[in-house]
Parts: sequence; C-alpha cells; structure tokens
Amino acid sequence: MIFIKKHFPFLVLFLLLFSCTKQEKKGTEATDLYADYIAKGSAKMSLNEHDSAFYYFNQAKLVCKKDDDKSIVYALLMMGGLQKNLADYAGVESSMTEALKVVKDSTYYPYIYNLLGITYKEQYDYDSALLYYTKSLKIASDDY
Repeated sequence: MIFIKKHFPFLVLFLLLFSCTKQEKKGTEATDLYADYIAKGSAKMSLNEHDSAFYYFNQAKLVCKKDDDKSIVYALLMMGGLQKNLADYAGVESSMTEALKVVKDSTYYPYIYNLLGITYKEQYDYDSALLYYTKSLKIASDDY
C-alpha cells in the first residue's frame, strides 16, 4: 500500500506527459485519412447533410500537410461550395481567402474567383462580383 501512495503521483505525471504529446501522422496514414474524410464528406453532401459534410471536409483540411496545397484548397473549395448553398457568404469569403493564401497551382484560381463572384453577386455587390468574374474568366481562357 505504501508503494502505491509514494509512486502514484509519478505514475500519473508520467501518463499525463506522454498522453499530451502531439503525434505527427505519417505520410501514407495522413493521405489515407484525408481520402477517407473527403469520401465521407462527399457522401454526406449527396445526402444533403451539409453540416456533416462540412465537418468532414474541414477534418480533411486539418490532416493535410502544410505543403500539400492542392489537397487543402480542394477541401476549402468543397467547404466554400457548401457555405454558398447555405447562404453563408461571410463563410465563403473566409474560406476562399484562406484558399488564396495557400494555393500555388494556378488551375484552382478560376474556381476560387468564380465562387467569390457568386458570393458578391448574391450580396448585391455587383462591382466586386464583376471583378472576380473577370479574373476567373481571364485565367480560365488563358489556360485553354
């Protein structure tokens, strides 16, 4: 009994320290987890369960490596699309601004700018909408 009383605080401290360390996901494990979250989000989106779909797309974004811009931007685009459908235009603007900060691949710019254009159009800010539609059209027509 004395053994437990003396060493119990050290045991608790030991367990507490090791349970609080952040473990990094290995490359393939994070990729599998990302694909799983995207699949679950897409399934929930097709069932019109928008809140669950948003949750899974957000989880997919969070498990991405910082340098995996394509995966992050794809998850953000899916989140922005859901927010647009729910008329959360401030959320769309926030998600697309985050996507613009992360994106390195120019193929995503037309999608981001188009979503921003739709958002501003729905808010009756036609000047900003026209600006983003024009940016989207210019980049899309340059690529093709």
